Amino acid sequence: MILKINPYKMGSASARTLAQSLDVKRIRTRFLRKQHHVLLNWGIGHNRLNPFRQGVDLNHPDAVRVAANKLSTLMALDTINDLQYTRDINDAREWVQESKVYCRTVLHGSSGDGIVVASNADELAHALLYTKAAHHDNEYRIHVFKDRIIHVQEKRRRNGITPHDVRNHDNGYVFCQHDVNVPQIVLDKCLESVRLLGLDLGAVDVGYKLNIQDENEKVFIFEVNTAPGLEGTSIQRYTEAIANYMENL
Repeated sequence: MILKINPYKMGSASARTLAQSLDVKRIRTRFLRKQHHVLLNWGIGHNRLNPFRQGVDLNHPDAVRVAANKLSTLMALDTINDLQYTRDINDAREWVQESKVYCRTVLHGSSGDGIVVASNADELAHALLYTKAAHHDNEYRIHVFKDRIIHVQEKRRRNGITPHDVRNHDNGYVFCQHDVNVPQIVLDKCLESVRLLGLDLGAVDVGYKLNIQDENEKVFIFEVNTAPGLEGTSIQRYTEAIANYMENL
């Protein structure tokens, strides 16, 4: 079997870096797929290759299409997720009386694209999706491949950065991998999230809160990335996991 990486765009830095690390090629739209090919789909939510789908898929486009949409992801994970969401602005008006509400004006954005943070009813935007603020203590990115946790990171503020409602790189938040202790319930739910979405691999962005008084744990699954940014140790972990999978096919 021969591995190829099928990126959502040829300019994807993570797809290029992973291909170099695995010593495999990325493919373009006109690639002629054959039975002996294993296609690692990197963030593509549509069948752009020949319709007969020969060979083996890692992350079928149908599953990626669900994961790429914020609403369909939350619906698929409804039974295991503590994150509250709605499409009804009237629900959001009730929530905002006691908590901030995130108004998503786009469903396929990344890095905070299309998010309006509302602290009161006047700030609520007409949106496709509303989520109630999780008020979580810790936030992680858990990398999963073929029902295994292959890497864990924790999102933290850079020193001297003021806390922000949208925890992304532009607002001073970075993923760290040293001294990261992830509760078992978070790991279990991240594995289940990837399974429920029908994915072979995914990087799960997840929040965790522990109520010390009654030891009640809550897990907030925000999204599952199918083309995550990779660097350093994360490249090594993906390379090792995928290479081992190919050796055992």
